[in-house]
Formats: sequence, structure tokens, C-alpha cells
Amino acid sequence: MEIKKSYKKYIKTLINRTNTVTGKKYRDDGTIFAWELANEPRCLGTNMGNNEKCTTKVITAWMDEMSTYIKKHDKNHMVSTGEEGFGLAGVDSENGIYGFSDGNDFVANAALKNIDFATIHLYSTYWGFKDFVKEGVQYIEEHAKVIKKKLNKPIIMEEFGLPSDKRDEVYPAYMQSMVDNDYNGIMYWMLAHEEYPDYDGFTLYDKDISVYIDEYTKLQKQKSGKTVICKKKCKAN
Repeated sequence: MEIKKSYKKYIKTLINRTNTVTGKKYRDDGTIFAWELANEPRCLGTNMGNNEKCTTKVITAWMDEMSTYIKKHDKNHMVSTGEEGFGLAGVDSENGIYGFSDGNDFVANAALKNIDFATIHLYSTYWGFKDFVKEGVQYIEEHAKVIKKKLNKPIIMEEFGLPSDKRDEVYPAYMQSMVDNDYNGIMYWMLAHEEYPDYDGFTLYDKDISVYIDEYTKLQKQKSGKTVICKKKCKAN
């Protein structure tokens, strides 16, 4: 309970802070896209079997309480969960990622009244995928399907990353799948200056952008009603 009080105090302080550049309080500042409840919220131990102290209902209830609190103090911005997409059961019994939750019920969390859009992350190497293209595209498709058709909400790919030796084959497949499945936003992990070390093997530098990203940023702009010209072969639904 004390942790919740502290978190709410932190939230209230943050959204009422005045942006020194725009002169507006964060709650009124249009340069802020949305609020995220946490980065990859988890309830560790849930995968060993639900127990009274750590069930999937714990995070869902917490997200409901905190998203409601944010909306009470800031009616101008969207709120999302920041989760990875764990807890989407019934998709593929042979792929362990769909039986993994770490305390999350993806659909229940995204369905909350004050959650405006869903988020997922995708790390094929960390999750032990054997076929990066097939399993990764399936992950992209299945999450979009439930969010778009069942909940009728937007979905954003907040993070996805691959080591350099996998990108040529896999990145185009992932990006095209996200375009085909009408993802409302696509963000990769991560872009850095040339002097910044590649600590996790997922870092993209300026020289990589034109190879892996440029064509798909044009497609996303096209969804916003802007006319784009693709130099390579690309398509949008």
C-alpha cells in the first residue's frame, strides 16, 4: 500500500511539472505522446504456478488503479501498459512463449477502460525462437489480431531487436508483417550515436537506418494520410 501511495505521488508530481521549454505543465503539453505505466511490468514467480500473492490478477488490478489515477489528473494524454505481450494463451501449445506470463494477462490488461492502446516487445533471441521469421511473425500477427478484432484498440510495437547477423533476413519480414497487420506504431531497440557501444548486440547506427528502416517509415506516414514514394518494392494494406 505504501508503495502504491509513493507511486501515485510520483505520478502527480510528474504530470504537474512545468516543461521549461514549452512553459506548459506536462498534463497540458502536446509534445508528450502518452504515459506508460511501467517498462515491462512483471510479477515474477507466476510461471511456477499461480499463488495467492502473485497471480495474473495482481498486475491487472494495479494497472486498472494506476491508469484510472492518471486519467483523473490528466485528461489530455493516452495511457498504455508498457508490457511485452506475455500471457496470450491458446495460440501455439508447442511454443513456450504463449504459456509464459510473468504475471501478465495480455488481453485483460489491454481491455482496461483507461488503457488506450496495447504494447508488445519482441526479442526472438532471448526467447529461444528456433525459426526467427516464422515465430516472430506469428507473435506479431496473433497480438494484432486480438487487439484489433476483439478490443478494437490500437497496438504499438515498442521494442524489437536482433543481432546484426540476423537482420538482413528477419527485419524486413517483421517490418512488413507489422505494416500488413496495421500496427499503429513501430519502434526498434535501439538507435545510438556511433560512439555509443553496442552493449546488447541490438544497436542500430545511422548507417543502418537506410537499410532496415527507411522504406517502412514511409509506409507508416502513408497511414496518416501523407503521400509517400517508395524507392524499393513496398506495400501497405
